[in-house]
Amino acid sequence: MPARTTFPLGAPSFWVPLAMNQQMRSEHQQLSLHAVGRLKDGVSLEQARGEVEGIWNAIAKAYPRANAGRSMQIVGLRDSIVLDYNRQFALLLMGVVGFVLLIACTNIATLQFARASVRQQEIAIHAALGASRWRVLSQLLTESILLSLLGGAGGAILSIFSVRLLRNTLPVDVQEFCDVSSLKINGIAFAFTLLLAVVSGVLSGLAPAWKYSKADPTRALATESHRVAGSSNNKWRSALVTTEIALALVLLIGAALMVKGFRNLATGPRSMEPESLLTFHLELPQTRLPQQVKAFEDGLLSQLSNLQGVRSVGLASGIPYSFYEDNTALVVEGKEAAQSDQAPVAMEESVSSDYFRTMHIPLRQGRWFQASDVPGSMNVAAVSESMARRLWPGQSAVGKRLKTAERDNTTSWFDSGWRCGGCPA
Repeated sequence: MPARTTFPLGAPSFWVPLAMNQQMRSEHQQLSLHAVGRLKDGVSLEQARGEVEGIWNAIAKAYPRANAGRSMQIVGLRDSIVLDYNRQFALLLMGVVGFVLLIACTNIATLQFARASVRQQEIAIHAALGASRWRVLSQLLTESILLSLLGGAGGAILSIFSVRLLRNTLPVDVQEFCDVSSLKINGIAFAFTLLLAVVSGVLSGLAPAWKYSKADPTRALATESHRVAGSSNNKWRSALVTTEIALALVLLIGAALMVKGFRNLATGPRSMEPESLLTFHLELPQTRLPQQVKAFEDGLLSQLSNLQGVRSVGLASGIPYSFYEDNTALVVEGKEAAQSDQAPVAMEESVSSDYFRTMHIPLRQGRWFQASDVPGSMNVAAVSESMARRLWPGQSAVGKRLKTAERDNTTSWFDSGWRCGGCPA
């Protein structure tokens, strides 16, 4: 394969065939795969979505226990990579760029008014010599567009070096998603810049050119150049300055909110203290028996705890700010939803007893895990404060019971014996 082949996310070094044994094929609940399909020519995404949803409904009916509370969604590959909040952020960024461009056009238009007022006698002479209004208008617009093209060319040259700098400074995680070595300014970008420069030149030069192209040459020639600017010209300038101030105020407020949000993220309370935490990912073979996995985890925790400089060690199925995500539909005792799609959804994690202490997560109510919390004992769970507020507003979460939608028997309830602040769930 080519060196930078991605499939479809990440850049793996090698691929192996997906060899599924009989146990994996009969597992309808735990096995998780990423499915990617290529549409045939002439087949729309909606058509494919309808066909695959029909297949999914048949699977859900064939295995109702394994698929209770589960759903399926068919999306385009670009939509699965570019999430909604990324798209919203990109649109917001484009809006900011557009505002800055409008401010620049307004500023240039104001300068064009000042420049044209000084040249009004020159324009009047052209008109007196027989130049039509369209000829004067086209001359002023040509000058404005030429000025804008010079600025666009400078920006295009600067963008080449900026993209090179961006390519060399992007985080490694971003490089996993795309081939940054091919990131460059291509012909389409240059053509868009050219078009934008022409439009900007017209926007910034149209109002001054229109005003001074219709000026009376006889009156202009009879007036001294330093008294050309009249009340009408001042009205145009006042309107442009007002527009510029309004646009700049919107940008200023937005920038202030962004700075405030960043400051809260940088200086706010951090319960996890990431500077003191080391993490790694470990995946055991699926052929291991549960007792073998338990013995390995106990031995691993014991060896890591005995290392010099280690204060505590915890295991977790997923850690905060990782790519792990396992959303589960919940059944809350006394608040059973009439339909499965109306059930509350939360992220479920499995953790060892010292996980919360290792992650500096404080206990709000109840207790932490104990040595007696083993398979066969009462099912217990820790819930976050945000989850407790949603499910039991105005009440204590201690003693409440819930279960995942997949567990539909009466012995599967989890007793919410405690509540913690900052839990990942």
